[in-house]
Amino acid sequence: MEAPNDDILILTHIPKTAGSTFNQIAQSSLQDRFGKRNFRQLNKESFCRKYGIKYPYNVNKELPISPKYVDGHFPFGIHNIFPTKNIKYVVFLRHPVKRYISCINHMYKYVGSSVAGARRLGKIYKEKDVIRMIKKFNDFIACDNSMVKFLSGYFPYKDILSNMIQARKVLKNPKVINDKSKRINVFVNLFFDKNERFYKEEEKWLSLAKNNLKKYYFVGFQERFRDDTLNLFKKLNSKVDKELFQVRAQETPKYFQERTSNEEAYSLISEINKWDMLLYNFAISNFHGQ
Repeated sequence: MEAPNDDILILTHIPKTAGSTFNQIAQSSLQDRFGKRNFRQLNKESFCRKYGIKYPYNVNKELPISPKYVDGHFPFGIHNIFPTKNIKYVVFLRHPVKRYISCINHMYKYVGSSVAGARRLGKIYKEKDVIRMIKKFNDFIACDNSMVKFLSGYFPYKDILSNMIQARKVLKNPKVINDKSKRINVFVNLFFDKNERFYKEEEKWLSLAKNNLKKYYFVGFQERFRDDTLNLFKKLNSKVDKELFQVRAQETPKYFQERTSNEEAYSLISEINKWDMLLYNFAISNFHGQ
């Protein structure tokens, strides 16, 4: 039986959980069913600004089309900008330690680039003591507990785009471009959230994340990405090209494999991501093998 015409499938794209791979598979496999124009990536600045999308997810102008598939790095709640109530949320989770190490690996690509804060990142990665390196990374880049943040609906800014737009203005201002402290702050706010509001109410956000997760149409796990994706498409009564399956995981450099595989580093990363660990264990108990 086909899904109703006004159904919308929304991927809550948590960084480093195979979301990009799923997005490619979904777009390739569902376009014949939904139509190419029915796909929207709402992390596009121009789309959000054009239609006045602001937190906590409302829209100031009528959307030109109600899409069938939505992808973007937005927390739970983005469905409120659409008129239909027939929402199917999908998310993939990943073991918090593995996800965090993948984040460290991902940010390494900015070392030596012109991105604000790249010089400080370079110094962090050169730290010989792995424990000090992880602590400094965590102080600078807030990619910890991202699963709780996304699934709870947490977002630190009243206007989703205001920080991005302001950051670009600051970086283009010649009076500010060489101000290291301002550039670092812009870098952190632009790419990750270091808002202290989350860290003062972690239990609240964890509770919200658990409750919201129960509303999801499908909860998958990066560790069993192929099987879970096939199960999802079966649930959607849709076919998927199995040749598309290949998680686009970046090969972790030997540098990180050696430095983050010891027990002390594992314990530290687990502690840093303790709220994600609790959420992940909850999800494993309630959704694994659904």
